Amino acid sequence: MNTSSHIKADIITDHLTQWIESPELMKVVTDYVNEHFNDPPDRLYLNIAKDPQRELLTHAVDQITARRKLAKKLSSFIACPDFIFPSLLAGEQATNEAVARYHTNLFGNKKRILDMTAGLGIDSLTAARTNSVTACELDPLKAAALRHNAKILSIPSDKQPGIQILNTDSTEYIYGTDTRFDIIFADPARRSDKNDRVYNPADCLPDMVAANDEIITRTDRLIIKHSPMLDIRMATELFGHLKSIHLICYKGELKEVLTDQQAGYDGETDVYCIDITDDTGTNTTFRYKHDKNTELKNIRYATIHDLKEDNYLCIPNAAVMKAAPWHELVSQYPTIKKLDPNTHIFISDSAPASFPGRVCRITGLPDRHRLKEIKGLRYNVVCRNYVMEAPSLEKKLKVKPGGDRYIIGVKCDNKPIIMECKIVN
Repeated sequence: MNTSSHIKADIITDHLTQWIESPELMKVVTDYVNEHFNDPPDRLYLNIAKDPQRELLTHAVDQITARRKLAKKLSSFIACPDFIFPSLLAGEQATNEAVARYHTNLFGNKKRILDMTAGLGIDSLTAARTNSVTACELDPLKAAALRHNAKILSIPSDKQPGIQILNTDSTEYIYGTDTRFDIIFADPARRSDKNDRVYNPADCLPDMVAANDEIITRTDRLIIKHSPMLDIRMATELFGHLKSIHLICYKGELKEVLTDQQAGYDGETDVYCIDITDDTGTNTTFRYKHDKNTELKNIRYATIHDLKEDNYLCIPNAAVMKAAPWHELVSQYPTIKKLDPNTHIFISDSAPASFPGRVCRITGLPDRHRLKEIKGLRYNVVCRNYVMEAPSLEKKLKVKPGGDRYIIGVKCDNKPIIMECKIVN
């Protein structure tokens, strides 16, 4: 396909947003995507390396790569054939749409919201269906893509609910506007000015720790998305009006830690451990009050005699594992006992309803003879505080991965033990 007959390469190079804003250039990108969608992206990137219009065609190949790679993460957005990605990285860094819906539910409806760090705009576009959103984005290419995507998704810019998109520095905008927002939302870049990956909120851009006390005076709620590496205790020390913390998983993987501050709030902090289990937003929730002295409280522990057939192992999800609220967990689920101080699995003589994680029924405590019998069979092997890691135990037992049965190696009463189990939820 010859795309160079009438488009000047220097214009494309100098004006990165022009391919989005120009119908002529957008058609070139669209035609290239349609023609080469089933071609290997690696080969396409190589083919355009010396093309005089490689800047434009790189965006086209990025569209192909992003649509393939992000088909599940952003399925409803990609369903719109004209939805575009300013870059592949922007798509990779974007909020999963199921998580964005959780954010919007947290915001509520008919609110005036400022998104300080819009990026690809998945949070802003989702919230703008039911709220009035002002989305700030410093990068001109991302801002142009967001304007385009809002238009083709029929999200208005001139009425409420809707979205206003500003290509500006959000902190400067906040300090210069008289507008007061119901909610200010920020997802700071977790890269330093030297492009190193960072996790401490004070090292992110913008630095919401330094700006926190000023920004909280200009809103009712300040909601900040953080790395899943953020420690809950650190969050409570850094942010002074913390009404709640949300540890959000998507299909078992911890995605983020969200802090929700309310202007003037000085009470206890609620912690929500959320696992979004499907693309409709169905989730399991474990809620408790944060207590910095929780590890000093008593916890029920099992003995080796509790490990028997037809009892149930309860394995917390990633959000609960991150929070480690063991006292609160055994308080809310009175039948469970923790296997060991360093084994974060619980046991119960009945299957606890709505447990935030997996529940497995113990089907056997295999002896040496049984361990020989399972050689070559399919088992998922899990080890927690066991004498070896799961891959080593799988190799030792000579089982194949997969199936619906589990081999779980743990320590209980400081004794190593292996159990056969089946998932019941």
